[in-house]
Amino acid sequence: MFNEMIASRNDKARRLIAVKGKLVEVELRPKKTYYTPVGVREIEWRDYRLLDCDAHFVIIEDVTYMRQITEPLENVQICPTKTGKALKLIFTNANHDQF
Repeated sequence: MFNEMIASRNDKARRLIAVKGKLVEVELRPKKTYYTPVGVREIEWRDYRLLDCDAHFVIIEDVTYMRQITEPLENVQICPTKTGKALKLIFTNANHDQF
């Protein structure tokens, strides 16, 4: 709880803490692609749950594969979403090996 109080002083962290435990939409930039016999494709999008956030990192969970993904808060942009999920997170300079 104390860490959340400290993190809530940051506007971005405060918005993320408010939707902790809810599903979020995630977009990677640059987009992650993979090769198939018919050409290059973008990765499939899955559900992600926001597990935690502090002043430095955001932790999400890939609900399908039950994997936790940690990204520096400085690499996260927050946008509204039209999909019914709590927020859209754009991960810039994302470590694609985690996804």
